Amino acid sequence: GQFQLGDEMSKSFTAIVAISQKIRGYWPKKESGSAPPVCSSRDSLHGHFDTGLSEEEFKAAASAHMVHPAIPLLGKKGVQVPELWECARCPMSQWGSAHQNGEGKGQACKSMARLLLLIDGWSLPALMTLPPTSLKPWGAYCSAQRSKGAAYFAVRTRFELDATKTPTGITYNTVKVSSGGALTLEQARLVSRIRTEYGETVRSS
Repeated sequence: GQFQLGDEMSKSFTAIVAISQKIRGYWPKKESGSAPPVCSSRDSLHGHFDTGLSEEEFKAAASAHMVHPAIPLLGKKGVQVPELWECARCPMSQWGSAHQNGEGKGQACKSMARLLLLIDGWSLPALMTLPPTSLKPWGAYCSAQRSKGAAYFAVRTRFELDATKTPTGITYNTVKVSSGGALTLEQARLVSRIRTEYGETVRSS
């Protein structure tokens, strides 16, 4: 597997992760593509439900063995669908709620991480979303940095892709992260400015 960096493909790259933000997203259909999630959370605490979902999305969500609590309220006269839902209590975040792949072992609402990256050689920051399968190695890397008295945003990070096989034989890519060296004083100041500017985001991560 390779990363798409702008118009180029690369097997690895090095960047400074200025911000790591825990997020969630629920797509009722398996073939979600680039469609926005029906319910999404920017802090993994409260989800925002989009009442403008398509008929196909509604059918997929309504026929699932575990249903988002907003679905039964849609179309009911005089009922206001709440904008925010508590993620911890939502059936979509429970293990065994997954229905997009027909397995039902995972979570229907995917736990992800959104990273704000300062990629080597790039003049502007970039966003990357880590899927559920890459959260474990990313969490282990962050813990390892903390144990050294550092933080993920205080070092450069090297990103690579590892091919992993499920017990059923399906191959998927996971992100492999390792330390890419120390920051220069200028880079450390830039990261500090970014984290101050996006303070609200940082507090929720």
